[in-house]
Amino acid sequence: EEELESLEKNPVSLNYKINPTLIGGLSIRKGNFVYDISIQGNLLRLKEIISEG
Repeated sequence: EEELESLEKNPVSLNYKINPTLIGGLSIRKGNFVYDISIQGNLLRLKEIISEG
């Protein structure tokens, strides 16, 4: 939390939630922005790339 506060230069409140569908990794939501570094997210992006190919 301290590192995020120093990056944001504002107080940060974190809400932790376990989501078994992520398989592993994490997903961070800030307002409307989602930073997804989960295995599920990577697999979905790979599926999109393969289907475009």
